[in-house]
Amino acid sequence: MKNSRRGGLNRDEHRDLWRIDGRGGLTGIEVVRIDEGAAGVVIAVGCFGTVRAVAVGRRQQWLGGHQTGLDGHVQPHGHEQRERCPRRPALSAIGCPSMHVRLNTTRMRGPVRERVSISGARPAPAAAYNRHMNKRISGLGIFALALLALGCERSDTGGDAIEAPVDLPLESLPGARLPRLVEHPDGGLWISWVEPLGEGVHVLRYARLVDGRWSDPITVAEGTDWFVNWADFPSVLPLAGGSAAAHWLVKRAGGPYAYDIAVAVSADGQSWRPPVVPHGDGTATEHGFVTLYPDDGAVGAVWLDGRHMATDAGAHGDGQHGGGGAMTLRAGLIDSAGIVLSETELDPRTCDCCQTDVAVTDDGPVVVYRDRSEDEVRDIQVIVRRDGAWSPPRDVARDGWRIEACPVNGPAIATDGSRLAVAWFTAADDRPRVRAAFSDDGADSFGEPIEVATDGAIGRVGIVLLDENAAVVSWVASSGSGAEIRYRRIAPDGSADPVRTLVHIDASRTAGFPQLARGGDGLVFAWTTPGEPANVETATVTLHP
Repeated sequence: MKNSRRGGLNRDEHRDLWRIDGRGGLTGIEVVRIDEGAAGVVIAVGCFGTVRAVAVGRRQQWLGGHQTGLDGHVQPHGHEQRERCPRRPALSAIGCPSMHVRLNTTRMRGPVRERVSISGARPAPAAAYNRHMNKRISGLGIFALALLALGCERSDTGGDAIEAPVDLPLESLPGARLPRLVEHPDGGLWISWVEPLGEGVHVLRYARLVDGRWSDPITVAEGTDWFVNWADFPSVLPLAGGSAAAHWLVKRAGGPYAYDIAVAVSADGQSWRPPVVPHGDGTATEHGFVTLYPDDGAVGAVWLDGRHMATDAGAHGDGQHGGGGAMTLRAGLIDSAGIVLSETELDPRTCDCCQTDVAVTDDGPVVVYRDRSEDEVRDIQVIVRRDGAWSPPRDVARDGWRIEACPVNGPAIATDGSRLAVAWFTAADDRPRVRAAFSDDGADSFGEPIEVATDGAIGRVGIVLLDENAAVVSWVASSGSGAEIRYRRIAPDGSADPVRTLVHIDASRTAGFPQLARGGDGLVFAWTTPGEPANVETATVTLHP
């Protein structure tokens, strides 16, 4: 099995000695190969471009065969002693710290899941290690988390050093999915997700990140008539002073794609006012892909609105895609008492089912979405509100992606109050890729697009701005028989760190849209691990100055 994003791994004799060839090499320390044979499990470890060490160990059995694990130290690569179990040799001679390699395997009512982790820690006592093995193991496949070793990751953009991802357990029921991360305006991070509660019942919950841990879940709402979709899912928005808002989608009679938006507000994040509908058209059509944002003490909402897709715009339609008119982009405002104050059409023709996003700058909200021209070009545009008025749509970049169907692949936007960064997916010219662009003038203009990723790019992007003049972009990319969540730091001048893999995931739609946000001492990721049942996983990546 191979695991190298930048170059191939070529076998060198029968002793399983490995080297890196191809385009460049690995940065920092990374797992690049796993074999299993008479010697046990052998893990090859790369350090700054070359396989420098191997770890050898044998699987241990716990809990009646339900969980197994390998626990071994690495030793310098290139001599015959690798056939014997090493005894904690250091790697200081090659400029890297002593490392501890662990292969965790679990099978809990589903497929076998394995994860390799590398750290600078010495082996834990047996009792502590057994407790660790009894915890839930995240990710799918033999390289579910190929973690970069602490202190060996260098930045090509001159920014903070990036540490290894660390699991961040979330208390959720089996079957949880559709996570969404939202940063708190007062600092901190919230995560929301959806859980099944029996036949046809769904519940929306959220938790706060406190001192590096998720708090106990809080329930917002539940219902039997919700429209729950892999790409169009609920959210919980933290507001200043402890208040909050939330949204979900409610089916209505008229067709499989007839549903309304429900928005609820809370003064304390615990008790919630009855939900209101921000759109007043009353048509049995699509209303979704909602982004909530704070708006001077009120709650702003942006959504895709299908009222003109009804056969007769003045009557209830059949709720089907491709009706009489086009999907539109609309915005509304709801006050702290749950009263709808306004509703405005922003764009009369948009892509039907690509996510919207909003960033609130010092000058006002900036909406980003996928447009749809009369000749089916579906590029990314922004609309800005200043002094109470919404601007006409303007291009982030002119990709010229002509496609006669919705790609279900919306953009993402981030701001620090003045600067903006947008990430998106395009397949213009039959070249699937992830791009990003920066703006220093509140979205009046954007710099030249940066090619973030091309290799196997699927999209489903996320983006955050860092304290220095840089951003981190995340996306999903195909990898063998599955997919990976990848991420990369970029700078406005086009410089970029190497692509990093966070976790291997299912390539199907059931994996949903991975999330990326600032939180704790760096980055927080969230994603859905499909299965029976599905599960929400989260991880942190620490940034060091």
